[in-house]
Amino acid sequence: RGSSGTLFEDIPKTDWDALVNFHPPAMILLQFGGNSVPGVETRAQARWIGQRMRTNLLFLRSIFPKVPILFIGPSDMGQHETDYPGLSWVIDELTAAALESGALYWDLRSVMGGSGSMREWVDKGWASEDHIHFTRKGASEVAKRLETAIHLEWESMTP
Repeated sequence: RGSSGTLFEDIPKTDWDALVNFHPPAMILLQFGGNSVPGVETRAQARWIGQRMRTNLLFLRSIFPKVPILFIGPSDMGQHETDYPGLSWVIDELTAAALESGALYWDLRSVMGGSGSMREWVDKGWASEDHIHFTRKGASEVAKRLETAIHLEWESMTP
C-alpha cells in the first residue's frame, strides 16, 4: 500500500530467494492505484498504470507461482463523483491487469457502495474530511468486509 507499485524489481534477488526459502507467503495481498488517481486525466495514463501493475503481478507470480495473489483496488474518493474522473479508468485497468496475471481482484469501491459512496463513509465517520483517507473505524470496516469476503469464498470451496 501507499506506493506506485514500481518497487518490486528493485529488491535484490537474494532477498526474494530468502523469502521463498525461509518464509514463503501463504497469500499475497496488494493494494495500489489510489495514489495515482489524482494525476490521471486520460485513459492512456490509466492504461500505463495497469500495464505497470501487470508487470509487477507477473513478476510476483514468477517468484511465487502457487501463491494466491489478491489485489485490492482503489477506494471511492472525492466529495463528488466528478472529482476524480480517472478513478473508473484506473479501476478498469487494474482489474484487467489482475485478472490477466492470474490474481484475484477485490473491488473496494464497489464494496464501499460504488461511485459516490465516499460521502456516506465520511458521514459515518469512516473516512476523513479530505474524502480520500479512511479513519481507523473505516479501515476496520474495510478489514471486516475483506475478512468476510475471504471467509465466504473459502467456505464455498470447502466440501
